[in-house]
Amino acid sequence: MYLRRISENSRIAAAFNYIGRVLNVPWVASSLRTVKAVCIQYAALHHHFARASADSARYTKVKSMYRRLKTRLTSTEFVMNMGFIYDALTAFAQVSLELQRKDMTLPAAHN
Repeated sequence: MYLRRISENSRIAAAFNYIGRVLNVPWVASSLRTVKAVCIQYAALHHHFARASADSARYTKVKSMYRRLKTRLTSTEFVMNMGFIYDALTAFAQVSLELQRKDMTLPAAHN
């Protein structure tokens, strides 16, 4: 029983170490800032993509790229995914800040 718990704890520790490398503090913070910026500037992005896709001074290929960006930006899937990502990154940021406290212990973080 005791050896099994040690084995489970080492697997959990390895998983946390891996997640910590992938989702480190700077990554979460910069990603959250990026998602927040897109949410705040959504109308401006839409306006820019719409104008650029209709700009006669641009090449057809460039206008097509802006048209695709506007279509993607206004899709239901994109808007919903941005909301989910924003919520997840906000939660990661909060957990990250909690785990950085000097008095935080693993059992307290687990609760």
